[in-house]
Amino acid sequence: MNLQVKDGFKGSRMTVLPAAVRTELETGCLTSSLYVTDIGCYPHAAHHYRHRPSGAEEYILIYCTGGEGWIEIGGKRQILRSGSFFIIPPGIPHSYAASENDPWSIYWIHFTGKLAPHFGDGMDSVHETKVSDSSRNSRLLEIFEELYHILELGSRDGLEYSSSILMYLLGSFKYIKTIPDGGALDSAEPDLIERCHHYMMENIEKKISVADICEYAGCSPSHCTTVFKRRCGVPPMHYLRELRIRTAVHLMEVSGMKINQICNKVGIEDPYHFSRLFRKTMGISPREYRRRTSHTLQ
Repeated sequence: MNLQVKDGFKGSRMTVLPAAVRTELETGCLTSSLYVTDIGCYPHAAHHYRHRPSGAEEYILIYCTGGEGWIEIGGKRQILRSGSFFIIPPGIPHSYAASENDPWSIYWIHFTGKLAPHFGDGMDSVHETKVSDSSRNSRLLEIFEELYHILELGSRDGLEYSSSILMYLLGSFKYIKTIPDGGALDSAEPDLIERCHHYMMENIEKKISVADICEYAGCSPSHCTTVFKRRCGVPPMHYLRELRIRTAVHLMEVSGMKINQICNKVGIEDPYHFSRLFRKTMGISPREYRRRTSHTLQ
């Protein structure tokens, strides 16, 4: 299977999948959800300019790793600098170009598939990574390079594997502000959740309030509640209740403790209240869960 490889700027690489390969990806059981159609890298791309008055057929991810450039959509021009990225939706007229004074270096991917809107929609503004976060940026580039190499080789197993790598890569960009990476966090909000989570786990056996949590985390109750609802979908005390039940499940799996002992271990003194919360969270009673998992203790 031969892929079309094009040269452009000095040191540039570009791979465009032939139509027959795209059809194979579009109809493949494992690949139809998400796949690459074009991928490339343009280092120090002086005079790079592209204008698509009718847009592209696929989503376009542009990740700037050095220098500067701009993207214009709907008459609005946005600047990309090192560590920033942008996803252009399909069918949207756009232009982009490297800066004349400090031309950008970019990695880029055209992608499509049934899941493409999940990763691409809502990303049509400049998003930043931390340039100082060398581990995360290095990892993103490693994934790019692996994806490029697999598509360059063009084996059928490799094409299936490339869809999995693409999903991981796009997920890394989509959730870059909310998911920890190697212990480092990219925004204050997930860091707040991390601090609250730590306090809850350290005090899982005790009765604690929102005020206790916020005093430890260094925030107001209203801000804490807003962040938890936005990032976790539930307020902090709801999160704590679910955390208690998850901890109880873990204790059922790894210990021979009785259910009433587990109640106390997770800070719920009333066994009947514990049973109601457990059933609401897990869908079955604690005793039924223990019966189903009892083999793990034998």
